Amino acid sequence: MHRDSIKTGMQPTVDSAKTLGIVSLPGMMNGLILAGTSPVEAIKYQIMVTFMLLSTTAISSFMACYLSYRGFFK
Repeated sequence: MHRDSIKTGMQPTVDSAKTLGIVSLPGMMNGLILAGTSPVEAIKYQIMVTFMLLSTTAISSFMACYLSYRGFFK
């Protein structure tokens, strides 16, 4: 039950990370490239931001799932 809830909560973030840079060009990466930064540096920053978003979603999904489980099912 926990695994399905966490998977469902993280699905939109994971799906948006799949298409990042191929289908959609993120605003921060575009801004850095247009400002004259090396594209490799811009991509590194965008990867860091994407991982921060994924980890925040994962941590909040875990916390919400396990804290609500205690309140609803015990």
